[in-house]
Amino acid sequence: GNKIFAKKRDGSLIAEGVAGRDDARVINRAITYVNGQLNHGLERGIIFGNGLRYYLENTITLKTGVTLKDFVFWVKDGVNKDAIKTENFDSLTGTDTPVTNSSVPHSFGLINVAVYGNRANNTSGSGVKIYGYAFILDGLAAKQCPEHGLWCECGYCSGSGYSIPGESRIGSIWAVGNGKCGIVHKGPNDTVYGYVVTYGNGAVGTPGHGMYITGKRGNCDIRYIHSYGNKEDGVHVDGGFINALYIEAESNEGKGLVLKNHWYNTVDHLFAYNNKDVALYVTGVQYGSVNFALIKNNRASGNTVYIKAHKFFSNIICYGNSGTDLCNFDYLTFSKINLILLGNTNTGKAVILGTADNKILSNIIDVQASLSNTNGRLMEIHSNGRNIIKVRGSTYNATKDWD
Repeated sequence: GNKIFAKKRDGSLIAEGVAGRDDARVINRAITYVNGQLNHGLERGIIFGNGLRYYLENTITLKTGVTLKDFVFWVKDGVNKDAIKTENFDSLTGTDTPVTNSSVPHSFGLINVAVYGNRANNTSGSGVKIYGYAFILDGLAAKQCPEHGLWCECGYCSGSGYSIPGESRIGSIWAVGNGKCGIVHKGPNDTVYGYVVTYGNGAVGTPGHGMYITGKRGNCDIRYIHSYGNKEDGVHVDGGFINALYIEAESNEGKGLVLKNHWYNTVDHLFAYNNKDVALYVTGVQYGSVNFALIKNNRASGNTVYIKAHKFFSNIICYGNSGTDLCNFDYLTFSKINLILLGNTNTGKAVILGTADNKILSNIIDVQASLSNTNGRLMEIHSNGRNIIKVRGSTYNATKDWD
């Protein structure tokens, strides 16, 4: 049959085998060879796959200093293993081992790499699993993996002996049709994502977020993400924090954007469209902002927008949404919220400010509304004082404007 070769630049042989049977073994031999040639500083070596398809009977183990470029990986039937995994991942995951530990890989990469997990013929295994830092991913596609598309994790990126910047760069990534989450980010902190597409992740009985950011190292910057058609939330942040320029969360079975349980979260632009649950859900955030949000045609059974935050800033347009209460703001303090509400058919109140137990204090709230909600009630307020609230517009079929 056909053979697979791994050769040095000078043409001398590193490893060979039968194509389609020994692909992972030969590629792993090449990775070990390149890793052994480096001084494990900032040097990187590149292995070129020439854009060919390689059939995996085992996991590719990515090591310090090694970048794979122009590969297509297809996991064979019944393998039930991760396609690509960094060295020592199984012993490092969940440990928060800092980057000063020599067992943590770094300075590796995946460039123009596609991973097909063959989910129809495997029951377990993720596309790419990383515990490491200072890595580069770009042009990565993780599709139809039984579990997650991409899993990124790392421990504390600082300390004595720490000399290589831990921040990693993920230029463009597509996570499509995976059985659990498209992307799980648990570190390294300050990683920058450029262009992210997550679509159709999760399965019946196994919900999955498009992108799940969590843990005390799960802090990252996102330039652009389009997350749509996932079985759970489009973007779900819990315990980590994000600085995001543009998030589009569309047609997800769960929520559009969730920001939870961290002091800081900032989003410049959010477009949440046609999600089945809450379009924008914020809770446990001390300082945050969604600078501009367009909330359109969402179908939540409860609130369309729910924000429980201490100090928060947002400009929100709600158009064409349905559900019960439209916007619920709980426990706001020293916040500024500007709302434009048009053409919504929610059956409850348009705006709820505070609760009997968590009254709002020292906020500026500006509401412009044209409503056709069933009972016509515009606003419910629980105030602890020093709020400035402006309301302009009209309600149709109104029973009363204020509770």
